[in-house]
Amino acid sequence: MKIVVSIKQVPARDSLLRLDPETTWIQDSDLSFEINEPDAYALEEGLQLKEKHGGEVVVLWPGLHEPRRPSVKHWLKGGPGHSC
Repeated sequence: MKIVVSIKQVPARDSLLRLDPETTWIQDSDLSFEINEPDAYALEEGLQLKEKHGGEVVVLWPGLHEPRRPSVKHWLKGGPGHSC
């Protein structure tokens, strides 16, 4: 069985958001990121289903080629088979 979980990295709740003067987006070079809280619950549930029924957990996160922050790497050590 394959269990697919989609997660999103978001700026940490205590991050101070600043606009980048050259773009129309926030400056993210000095931000810390974390997994969106509902997504963290979904990932935990996926890992529990894997333990109970076997199979593989596949993690999807849009917009990033690899985790940029330790928060996601921490969760990935929990057992997903691979991530996309």
